[in-house]
Amino acid sequence: MSIGIVSLWHNHPELLPFFRHMMRVDGWDKLVLVDNASDEGLIEAYRSTLSRIEVDNGCFGIDIQLAVMSGNDVCYAWNWGAALLDTDIIIVMANDLIMLDARWVQIVTDGMQPGRFQGPFAMLSAGQYYLDGSMTVWMREDWEKLGGLDEEYQHPGYWSDVDICYRAMKAGMEMRQTAQPAPVHHLANWTARPLIGTPEFQNMVQYNQARFIAKRGY
Repeated sequence: MSIGIVSLWHNHPELLPFFRHMMRVDGWDKLVLVDNASDEGLIEAYRSTLSRIEVDNGCFGIDIQLAVMSGNDVCYAWNWGAALLDTDIIIVMANDLIMLDARWVQIVTDGMQPGRFQGPFAMLSAGQYYLDGSMTVWMREDWEKLGGLDEEYQHPGYWSDVDICYRAMKAGMEMRQTAQPAPVHHLANWTARPLIGTPEFQNMVQYNQARFIAKRGY
């Protein structure tokens, strides 16, 4: 099965060397980097990194593209980037990841089949088991059936990952944590850290949590 990756970025060029390192491995076929309204000028840094990834992986016959958004909207941007992939499997991932195992693509996609979604980081919030949105793996047909992420959630306020996992399991899909230890390390809140602890951030978290609980109905 073909494997596509959509990676969401908002600034933080200091993470680009780690990203290039992650993409140097084989096993994937298509990559979409979504520039989610980064600061002016960083688009050239993204283009340069993607060009180097293309050179690094020239023998694999991969397809790489940059998608540039004019507004900063996390859920919409991930949905938009995923829609550009025509692969059987979609890896949806954040920018703040560091590779720990060069087999990471094989590890996180192993065992994928229709009706199953998986990822390296399983968690629990408000009584709901879910996969942390820093990296989740979906069959494209399942992602499309679910309609991707719910774009009504506010970010950075999270809970959209809890929501899509809830909807997937409600639809009869199986959630699976991939082999441990995780083949990637998540730096956690790297992009959102300036807002963590602010009233604005807390308000978004509370809004999103209330939205999810209302949707779940108990």
